Amino acid sequence: QNNTFANNSQEAILSSNKLPDFSNNSGSENGVNAIVLDTVQTQANSTTTLSVNSLPFILDGYSTVVSSSTLVIASPNQLKAKNTGRLKANGRLIIQGTNSNDIVFTSINGANPAKGDWYGLWIENGYLKMNGATIKYAGENVFGGASAGLVLENSTAIIENSAFENNKNSAIYMSGSN
Repeated sequence: QNNTFANNSQEAILSSNKLPDFSNNSGSENGVNAIVLDTVQTQANSTTTLSVNSLPFILDGYSTVVSSSTLVIASPNQLKAKNTGRLKANGRLIIQGTNSNDIVFTSINGANPAKGDWYGLWIENGYLKMNGATIKYAGENVFGGASAGLVLENSTAIIENSAFENNKNSAIYMSGSN
């Protein structure tokens, strides 16, 4: 919390395995000015918050919200994803923005993004409350054949004040969900 990362050869922060809380960190002149989440998961029976940072978060690999946990994404925040980046929630995913540009999930390919650059959000047997977020350039076909920015399978979702832009095939794919 409240750290500065400068002139490091690679990532400002690389988090692998368990997802800790990060807040109010900044960085410059690093190989990657970001907090890289490399195949992380939340801890069972806990709540983890992706707090406000001047560094964006990068999804690299298959990150999971386990069934007995909650991940809260605070506003404002930006999550960029590599081509293998995805966020799967079997637990509770709470995205706490107000306007559609408060929390943005997008491709890491900022200059030349394309539909399907990354996999997207997948809520399976879980719960999603999404307010004030945008999902764009997602939808790479990985979720059991579904190609969408947001996939909901056997889940409950409340989606408000959000936008879905330039996703491959569908913006939202639903199966057995409400």
